[in-house]
Amino acid sequence: MLSKADLSTENLIRHLAIMSNAAADAYLTIPETDWGCDWQLIAKDGSECLVITDGVATILAFRGTSDFRDWVTDVDTRKLSFDGIGRVHAGFGHGWRSLEHSVLGAIPAGTQGLWITGHSLGGALATVAAQAIKPLFPIRSVVTFGSPRVFGPRTAHSVNWSFRSKIYRVIHSNDIVARVPDPFRFRHVGTPILIKETPSNKRLTAERVVFGATFFDLLFERIVGFRFDAIRDHSMDNYKRLTEIKYPGE
Repeated sequence: MLSKADLSTENLIRHLAIMSNAAADAYLTIPETDWGCDWQLIAKDGSECLVITDGVATILAFRGTSDFRDWVTDVDTRKLSFDGIGRVHAGFGHGWRSLEHSVLGAIPAGTQGLWITGHSLGGALATVAAQAIKPLFPIRSVVTFGSPRVFGPRTAHSVNWSFRSKIYRVIHSNDIVARVPDPFRFRHVGTPILIKETPSNKRLTAERVVFGATFFDLLFERIVGFRFDAIRDHSMDNYKRLTEIKYPGE
């Protein structure tokens, strides 16, 4: 996981790859990755969180949308105020509140660092959880994959300011979920990282990953990469391709 040292691009990509494995494992009954430590899956009211911990370092990986009940949560686009969080998409706020007590109870008291991640709806829950947990445990990083917009404008500004550079928002090509809900009521948080479209028969390389992607980077990718595949681009499999990136000596 991420050290406190300044991150090189290589270390950051390795970290994103590890978090992509955790986000993918949140969809499974038994994690595919051998984490070498304890884990448990917490589920309540249609929301789920995979807790991976060795007692000192803990990963929280929130599951994304996989059934109709989740879609009901996703489309509840009212904006409500939640204590300790701020103005947030109602569905995502309620999703976290349903898990909050159980997840906090699963984090060892001796935890010295939290790493939080999730894909799709799970990415939204990850950022809401991070905002709520911040006063209780030291959060090392938050990595979301294909996350929708979550916070009201003022709350988003506050989250970005308080977390500085600890939140990374990964977008694969034309991922449609990263473009909803509407940008007038809700805002993204974190440093945007764009994974450019790469043919499935070719290995993803570091050159195809754009750090600090601008509005124009995202727009250009949408135009150049437009193949009526915005839904396919949202698949977790696309984000797991970060594990394909290799460096000299690997």
